[in-house]
Amino acid sequence: MPDTSPPLSPQSLRLFFACWPTAALQQQLHALGVGLRQQIGGRPTRPENIHLTLAFVGDVPAQQLPALQQLAAGITAAPFTLQLQQLGCWPQAAVGWLAPDQTPEPLLQLVQQLNRDLRQAGFRGEKRRYRPHLTLLRKATQGWHSTLETPLCWQVEEFVLVASTLDAHGPSYRIIGRWPLHG
Repeated sequence: MPDTSPPLSPQSLRLFFACWPTAALQQQLHALGVGLRQQIGGRPTRPENIHLTLAFVGDVPAQQLPALQQLAAGITAAPFTLQLQQLGCWPQAAVGWLAPDQTPEPLLQLVQQLNRDLRQAGFRGEKRRYRPHLTLLRKATQGWHSTLETPLCWQVEEFVLVASTLDAHGPSYRIIGRWPLHG
């Protein structure tokens, strides 16, 4: 579904927190998406855009960026390993995805802490149940589910704050802050 919101001015940013795979893992995930396209159609996500969203912040005035960076610096969560094995498609969202069999407790704690702190600081925080996944395809419309024979293992040791812009080629992401996981 195309983004019909007005373009952001230089004084505002569309932001979200995420875990960002290495370039090598992004290439591996992109190749998986290209193969998945044979099953469910759609358009593979550009490798440099593949990520695990933690919390969507939304459109934020640029002057509030320091508050978000300070909030992120206060997060304490342990590093974790994601065992990515479940492939599927949500046809209503037109998304082909890869997800873990089980969500690691440190990931859930990170997401809960981010959303709680965002709401307490007056930002938008997600209230719906967190469903960790990496989007491998867009515009995929066939409901489908499978399991990778060998899971992809991703050692997550940091989280990032990302600014999103939309152009004729789709979304573009720029990392504007990084914080290590420790705890």
